Amino acid sequence: MTRAEPLLQVRDLATTLRPPAGLGRAGGPAPFTLRGVSFSVEPGDEVAVIGPNGAGKTTLLRLLAGVYRAQAGELRARGRVSAVIGWLPVFSAELTPREHVRAYGVVAGADLDVDAVIRFAGLDAMAARPVRLLSAGEQARLALAVGLSARADVYLIDEGLALCEPTFRTVATDHLRRRAAQGAAVILAGQDLLTARALCRRGLLFVHGRLIADTDVDAAIAAFTMPAQEQSGVATAVIEGVEIESAAASDGEPIGLRCRVRTDPGTFLLLLAVKRPNGAIVHSSRTAFSQAADGARRPVRTLVTGIPASSLPPGTYQIAVAVTDAKGVPLATREDAAVLDRSTPI
Repeated sequence: MTRAEPLLQVRDLATTLRPPAGLGRAGGPAPFTLRGVSFSVEPGDEVAVIGPNGAGKTTLLRLLAGVYRAQAGELRARGRVSAVIGWLPVFSAELTPREHVRAYGVVAGADLDVDAVIRFAGLDAMAARPVRLLSAGEQARLALAVGLSARADVYLIDEGLALCEPTFRTVATDHLRRRAAQGAAVILAGQDLLTARALCRRGLLFVHGRLIADTDVDAAIAAFTMPAQEQSGVATAVIEGVEIESAAASDGEPIGLRCRVRTDPGTFLLLLAVKRPNGAIVHSSRTAFSQAADGARRPVRTLVTGIPASSLPPGTYQIAVAVTDAKGVPLATREDAAVLDRSTPI
């Protein structure tokens, strides 16, 4: 089977955007800098770009969108790119939402159903008002609805979803999942970690303009948030992987599950849930474990637990795991840790 060509290829990308006078950072790296960034994005990838303020997330998306030009390195994009970077109107603030959608379609060469875009944004009641009278959240919904409605091979989204109410975020993420299932790639940048975890499987962690981790989104989020937890004295945990030993166990045997976790010294709980595709939980368990200080910082521990095969009729199940402290406070969660296929009767 021939592997699909990447939609984006980035090799040793570097650029420095000079800040306006008086905005430089004394004693630190120049703002808006990217250095030696390399990664690729395949069809169907859902990628979260996370990191602290000034890490280079928006600069990267603008480079990928062609707004900025890199000073060094190589960037190759295949297919159409749709970017939603910032939520303020691109055109005159006196335009109505309907006029804004039409203008975008003309400029971008996109065949947009204006009524469908307005419904997507939930702006039917405000469709005849000037865009300047919309709230920041409504402007964000308009920009996102336009950008997501345009057929594209790569969708770039920067921060906008964080401004929207949960209902719209759910509609938007469902839309992006469908597009990814059809072969498009989604790149979501920002610090909305809940949406990143809900939508993306892969995480790119940026610090000071450098890509320091290209990994599972949960591991990237844990690495991003762990310094803050350490400074506050809160215990930390990372779920590094979950493996099903054998899904073909007979009814009298358990289905083995191996979970690799990395924690500080202390006492913790491993929570396990087996869910049907509709979210209904058919089995759950909790396992207490301790991690002793052995000179290694946050050593990896492999925990083995079992799922009674008799509790699972033939079907496909989602495995969710979480690590909490001894009081039950969540430290790390993976809702999509593994898929258990029991489709063939034993």
